[in-house]
Amino acid sequence: AFSDEGQRLISAGLENNILVWNISSGEPLRRFYGHDDAIYRVAFINNASGIISCSMDKTVKTWYLTPQPPAPPEKPVVVHKTQCTMLLTWRSPPAFNETITAFRIQWRGG
Repeated sequence: AFSDEGQRLISAGLENNILVWNISSGEPLRRFYGHDDAIYRVAFINNASGIISCSMDKTVKTWYLTPQPPAPPEKPVVVHKTQCTMLLTWRSPPAFNETITAFRIQWRGG
C-alpha cells in the first residue's frame, strides 16, 4: 500500500512483520512485529500517521507511525498515613518495539 503523499510504501507477508519503505531511496524506514501468523492486508490510516493490518492469526492491529501520549498514571496508593507511593509508567505503543520505562516515586507527608 502506498501513502497518500507517495513517499512511503508498506509491505507485509509470510514473515509476520510489516515494513515501511522510503520509495525514493528504496530503504526500509521501520519494521513492526506483533502478529503470530502471515499478514494478508495492510493499509495506511489517519492521513498516513498509522497502519492497520490483518493477519492469519485472526487479529487486526493498529500501528502508530508517530508517538502517542502515554496513558495517565494510576492513582497514588496510600501505604501509610504519612507516606504515599505512585508508580508512573510510560509505554510507547506496541508498534515502536520499545521498552517500558517506569518510575516509582515515594514521598512522606509532614
